[in-house]
Amino acid sequence: MAARIGALPEPLAAPLPRGRPVAPPSPVAAIGMNEKKCYLNYYDNNSNYNYNSNNNGKTSPWLLRGYVFFSPVAGAVAVYTALLFGCFYLMLASVPFIFGGGIYDLGKRGMELTYLGVGIGALLGLAYYVVAVKMDAARRLRGQHDDKRAPRSCAHCKHCLQEHEAGCDGHNYQEPEDRLRPLRLCVFSVPLGLAIYSWTASAGALWVVPVFGSALVGFGVAGVLTATQLYMVEAFPGFPATAVASTVMLRLLMAGGLPVAGPAMISSLGVGWCGTVLATVTLGLVPVPWLLVRYGDTMRRKFAPRGL
Repeated sequence: MAARIGALPEPLAAPLPRGRPVAPPSPVAAIGMNEKKCYLNYYDNNSNYNYNSNNNGKTSPWLLRGYVFFSPVAGAVAVYTALLFGCFYLMLASVPFIFGGGIYDLGKRGMELTYLGVGIGALLGLAYYVVAVKMDAARRLRGQHDDKRAPRSCAHCKHCLQEHEAGCDGHNYQEPEDRLRPLRLCVFSVPLGLAIYSWTASAGALWVVPVFGSALVGFGVAGVLTATQLYMVEAFPGFPATAVASTVMLRLLMAGGLPVAGPAMISSLGVGWCGTVLATVTLGLVPVPWLLVRYGDTMRRKFAPRGL
């Protein structure tokens, strides 16, 4: 099955340019390469395409060293999302203690239903981000952007929004950093939600109030993760899977490691102060999207991978 998957044809209809291999072929790719050649000949009418397993070119060190340590943009996104995801999972680790029997004693079924707040908040965060991205792009395409971006516009772009949604006459209006602009609301909802969740639960308020706080956290986390993954895909178009994987790896390590300290943290600090620590950490992360919007393009160009 793995060999068959490695030999599947390209699903895109448009022809794509082929560059030289940037890494040695895997055994799976080598097994299915003869069949892959038949698919390539059939779909692009290229009978002269031959696969050479001996790559005499130099392998790019960027794919071996990793983005997290050699790209400031990828490193900033990785650390930002990892800390945010770790705080989010620490909050989830406290749900059984708060709602299961520690404070509210809702029982097993009642405790499970409290997770709906996070789910509903995440759905609303995704919906907000989609709408905000479209509105932000439309506003800038109509010429209602700030003065720093004005030199990139042309005289008639605000009159051709329907015909040129992604740009006009070669001008690039959708930069990768534009994906981070709609995070104005999401980045503040996470620390606010953590503070509401922890202190209302510590005070014994009605159970729906901390659930509302967890919904705010889910709202912000969903929006931030969607924006940062889209940003990584567009910021590194040559190898988006590698760029996204470099951030996902650190994020999942934090999500799996930090909740282990949740019970000890709650028992030593209490629910209220534990949430305050998490809210303070996420509040300190608020400037990261703005810094990427301001300096991300410069850093990407300065530390762009070369030799591919």
